[in-house]
Amino acid sequence: MDIFHDNAMLAGVRQMLGAFAKQYIRPVAMKHDREESMPWALMKQAQMFGMTQTAVVDGRKALTGKDDEEGANKPKSQSRLGVVGSEELAYGCAGVCLAIGGSGLAASPVARMGTEEQKQEFRRLLKGDDEHGHIKVAAMALSEPSTGSDISGLSTTARPDGDYFVINGHKQWITNGQSAAAYVVWAQTDPAAGRAGVRGFLVARGTPGLIPGRKEHKLGIRASETAQVHFEDCRVHKDMMLGIGGSPEGVVAAAALKCIEGDFQGRLWPRNDDDRRMAAERGIDLTKVLTRDELVTGDDVFFAATGVTGGDLLEGVEYTAGGAVSESLVMRSRSGTVRRIKTEHHWRKLQGMNATVN
Repeated sequence: MDIFHDNAMLAGVRQMLGAFAKQYIRPVAMKHDREESMPWALMKQAQMFGMTQTAVVDGRKALTGKDDEEGANKPKSQSRLGVVGSEELAYGCAGVCLAIGGSGLAASPVARMGTEEQKQEFRRLLKGDDEHGHIKVAAMALSEPSTGSDISGLSTTARPDGDYFVINGHKQWITNGQSAAAYVVWAQTDPAAGRAGVRGFLVARGTPGLIPGRKEHKLGIRASETAQVHFEDCRVHKDMMLGIGGSPEGVVAAAALKCIEGDFQGRLWPRNDDDRRMAAERGIDLTKVLTRDELVTGDDVFFAATGVTGGDLLEGVEYTAGGAVSESLVMRSRSGTVRRIKTEHHWRKLQGMNATVN
């Protein structure tokens, strides 16, 4: 089955947005490219077609009235909608396409990592028009002058100070960087922890210390705004830090630390009122601080992980002419054994095995 063309909903989206690109985008594409101007009127018009700035947070149900399909092996419908929609809009103009969908860069981590309160705050910040009568947009502030988008090398810092984090640093090449009403800012909270110390923060426009910087002049995709963003002692409440983590992640982290005699403490964080109600019904104390041994009660714990992309802990997958090389880490708490395993994968032999199994 063709997951893009044998689907009535996607075919309808392709037809609708293809017509939108031809009728509305292409006639003004050259103007906005020449002026390096955002297509604000067109972006407001696009909202009537479901292309809102919070669509990624609102999810597939808001667009189609249905929850996503079940099954881990099925591609997410919202992802397919994004692919089909972007393809059609880019036919009109790649710059306008990015201008319409640029807020999705910031919305994605909020949707995936944010609490229900953070999602509501993101929606509130993007509600209505700004002081110029433009729709409100969001920006993901990740890239930096010296490291690009390498999250393991960020120099922007977020220093804890009571109930707040104080952010200092400079961001470069940020989509919607000058105009955004909401910023998702990535900063280092613990330099000793490397990439594990990087956290995202939801920061509102107008927060003291958040300074939109110079707009960049580009060779292409000029209808989409790209700019610098600076942070000078920008104070953000701790409740606006993304990526608190779910229960599975907490248990996995506790298991790894138990294998190397490390320590861990955590607390359950309800995502919404349904979680709070469920916890109350089951007599779960949401204020209780859980220790490592409460999260992982066994005395003989095994932990295994394989690197996909390179990091401080493991090397990522390296492709060779006939296969790939991967690195894995295997640990056991009872013996204290820590093994690093280099594995060579040979495509020809693996394909032969698959053919035998099938």
